[in-house]
Amino acid sequence: MPNFQSTTEEKIRVRIAPFTSSQQPSEVEAGSAVLTILTGGATAVQATQEEIDADVAAGGKGLVGYLVSEDTAGVSTWKVEADADLTGEVKTISDGGTYTYNSPLAAQLGTSGDVLPK
Repeated sequence: MPNFQSTTEEKIRVRIAPFTSSQQPSEVEAGSAVLTILTGGATAVQATQEEIDADVAAGGKGLVGYLVSEDTAGVSTWKVEADADLTGEVKTISDGGTYTYNSPLAAQLGTSGDVLPK
C-alpha cells in the first residue's frame, strides 16, 4: 500500500509492476488499469496512450496515470485496479494508499531595493 507525498505544485506519476503471489513478475490485461480517488480533493488523471508510449520509449514501464494535488494542502485516498485474468474473464486486483500534499516552502526571498531621496 504505497503512500505518496508532494507539494501542491507537484503531481505523482503512478506506475504498476504486477507480480505473482510468489513475487515473480506478471502481467495484467492491457489497458485495464484504472486510477481513482476515493476521498479527498486530489484528481486522478489517466495517462494517454501518447504519454504511455513516450514513457516506454524513455525506459519506463507500467504507467497508469497521475495523482494531481488540489491547490490547498490536504490528504486524499486513491486506488488503482486492473484485470489480472488474461483469458477474457475478469479478476480484478487493486492497490492504493494515501496522497498527502502540502503547501510548498519558500525557496527564494526575491530581495529587491529601491533608491529613495533622503
